[in-house]
Amino acid sequence: MRCESPMKILEILRLSEMGYPQTKIKESANCARSTVGEVLKRCREANLTFEKAQNMTTEEITALLYPAAAKKYAKQEPNYEYIYNQIKKHPNLNLRFLWTEYKEEAPGGLEYSQFCERFNRWQNKTGKHVTMHQEREPGKDMYVDWMGDKLPAVVNPETGEVHEAHFFVAALGNSGYPYAEAFPDEKLDKWLLAHTHALQYYQV
Repeated sequence: MRCESPMKILEILRLSEMGYPQTKIKESANCARSTVGEVLKRCREANLTFEKAQNMTTEEITALLYPAAAKKYAKQEPNYEYIYNQIKKHPNLNLRFLWTEYKEEAPGGLEYSQFCERFNRWQNKTGKHVTMHQEREPGKDMYVDWMGDKLPAVVNPETGEVHEAHFFVAALGNSGYPYAEAFPDEKLDKWLLAHTHALQYYQV
């Protein structure tokens, strides 16, 4: 069975290199044993280790192990007409739920902020607008993403040279209380570290 989730691939690699048998790995990664074997086979063929994977983006991992799928998903746009009709038909639906549904079909597709931006652009272009009902419980949801643009925000104190930074942003669903942090790139290890720092900041 094919596994295109970079997070699961990382977990499978990590446990395998620690010496765990596939029967234990499948329980931790919550997938079939055949999936574990298939992922490890692809990693061996691609010479991909856990250390290398940590320094790669999710898109790079998917493209390396599943090049055909990555190419297909990169071109797959959401069906905006379907999204519009679903929200209109079911007022309690929200874009995050529909984005999750879309990502299940296209793991390499748009991230949430891009998904929302392009849907809003489609609405403005077509003149179709919907009002969504959203209920958020305090402390239940945290929304995260990379900010689209890099900013010249880091200054070398010795040379005065200005470096561009990638910004990770988070916000609590109920209050919108924000958190932001600058990183040198958007690789997976920075993505995981940013989540850790955000959760510490929110004292979760």
